Amino acid sequence: MENKAQKPDEIDLIKVFALLWEKRKLIAITTFVFALLGFIYAFVIATPMYKSTITLYPATQEKGSSSQLMQMASQFGFGGMSSSSNNYNIPDVVKSRKILKKIIEKNWETNKFPDKKNNLIEFWEIDAKEEWIRRELAIKKLSDLIFADSNNETGLIKIKVLTEEAQLSADIVNYIGEAVTAYIQTEQKNKSSENRVFIEQRLEAIKRELSDAEVDLREFRGKNRNVSDSPTLQLEYARLQRQVAIKQEVFITLEKQRELAMIEEVKDTPIINMLDVGEKAIMRAKPRRGIIIIMSIIGGLIISLLFCFFEKFIVELKNEKNNK
Repeated sequence: MENKAQKPDEIDLIKVFALLWEKRKLIAITTFVFALLGFIYAFVIATPMYKSTITLYPATQEKGSSSQLMQMASQFGFGGMSSSSNNYNIPDVVKSRKILKKIIEKNWETNKFPDKKNNLIEFWEIDAKEEWIRRELAIKKLSDLIFADSNNETGLIKIKVLTEEAQLSADIVNYIGEAVTAYIQTEQKNKSSENRVFIEQRLEAIKRELSDAEVDLREFRGKNRNVSDSPTLQLEYARLQRQVAIKQEVFITLEKQRELAMIEEVKDTPIINMLDVGEKAIMRAKPRRGIIIIMSIIGGLIISLLFCFFEKFIVELKNEKNNK
């Protein structure tokens, strides 16, 4: 019976298993060491982090005066009259320095310092010579612990906060929800006030223009009693009447806009609703100890196998050189 020669690139499984059996102690020790390191990191070194989440949803804008105001504003080119919260990117607002600084400077109740409230710079024990450096380091750390994302289809916004204490995470994320809602509400009121002021200024200008147009028409009628006898006078009379009619129409429209802008300014309709408030987490979010240990075992196993095969390759390479 003719024996088939083994091709050079074929793997001899018997030799592989023999090598693994020969190096079983090394593989077992390496895997155990990696697993032990993963255990130490997960249970001793890694700081437990607790997550709390809130969900926000844009409030349904009521139709009526608000929509009429926006329609009339768009006709006259007043694009800033929109009252939709979609003009704001909530994740950007959440991560803005204005919000982050408020969170950093606020005093919080913590288990770490039960006797008094502390700000986050004191809580994290950030040490630096200059106060502004400590503040910047705290802002950077806080920004890395806040996660905000929005669903473009539904508009649902989720904000998550991770800290070393479960109650602190819940307090911070709820404060963020309130701060974002208050910020957008204030900005909307400021926009409404700016629009009202602009409309009132434009209304005063139109009043003067309308008065001047009416004076011109009255004076023309006083000087020209027989308008019908002259085509030129008829055209001038029609032009003056048209100017008065246009100014009157603009004046009436702006007067309506002013009333609607005043309503929009004092209206206290919520723009964003908080669907779910942040609650104290029962279990930690990080570290995921089971996953860390499993990945450590897998990593130790892979590294030990690679070392065994590499060592075998080096030995065979030396043997080939010696045989030549």
